[in-house]
Amino acid sequence: MRTVYLLMLLVLAISALACWGKERAAYTLLQVGQHMFEGEREEVSVGQIGAGLRRGVSRHERRVTPLMKKKVAARYGWRCACGCGEQLSFDYHVDHILPLWKGGSNNEENLQPLNPPHHLSKTSLENQRA
Repeated sequence: MRTVYLLMLLVLAISALACWGKERAAYTLLQVGQHMFEGEREEVSVGQIGAGLRRGVSRHERRVTPLMKKKVAARYGWRCACGCGEQLSFDYHVDHILPLWKGGSNNEENLQPLNPPHHLSKTSLENQRA
């Protein structure tokens, strides 16, 4: 029950920050929240997800190495790929063009560099459409 209250508080704080125009702070809090709740995932048996998959491992694992991240950023000229043309910030993210949960891959061709606020916006739009 404590986890539910923490999650509700986290969502409320992120929403408030986003409404106040503090997208970077909202995104940072979102990242912290993801790490806080990583251990809270429900275990899934092999029978539930099909033979060959390890117990409790998501089918949509992100596997982007630091080298891949740099290669993707260099391919885009160290500019944000959202179309704004801004130079990438020091804390830029690598986004999956086609999300993993929609069948996308971790191949470099499916990755693009985005500044954190733009990545937050894109992910938010994708989640609304889901």
